[in-house]
Amino acid sequence: MIIGPALAALLGLAAAAPPVDPAGMKDLVMKDVSAVSLSAAPVELSPRSPELRVEPPPADGARRWTGFNTALEGVFALSLAGDYVQTLHTARADYVEHNPILGKHPAPALTTAYFLGCGAAHAAIAFRLPSPWREIWQLAGIAVQGAAIGRNVQAGVGFSF
Repeated sequence: MIIGPALAALLGLAAAAPPVDPAGMKDLVMKDVSAVSLSAAPVELSPRSPELRVEPPPADGARRWTGFNTALEGVFALSLAGDYVQTLHTARADYVEHNPILGKHPAPALTTAYFLGCGAAHAAIAFRLPSPWREIWQLAGIAVQGAAIGRNVQAGVGFSF
């Protein structure tokens, strides 16, 4: 076991602590690392070479976020907010929520956490998807939320705050 001299002294192990070899630590750390990915650019670390190589994003712009993507994500966020308000209304009224994750009568805190998580996850997934899959994902999310809002309106659930 390799520990730093300060920690060894603190633990009373100064006599038994081996000296720290930075080169050995690098080999120890690099031994189990084969690939790391950051953002849209893959990063690869090699045990034989501690050089860091970063590949540029695809040249065709398939991962480039556009104004249209922002608009679609905004529409999704608004539809999610509408469903959220309706779901909070069902908790105060005599309605049954149909979302199996939330349950029939969800608590406001659970409802808030669920919808915040859904919004963040949807945006994160959209950001990582290449075009045209990103737009398909965003439009599908809008369609699902639109259907939920429509179903709630048919059941008599409004948008009161």
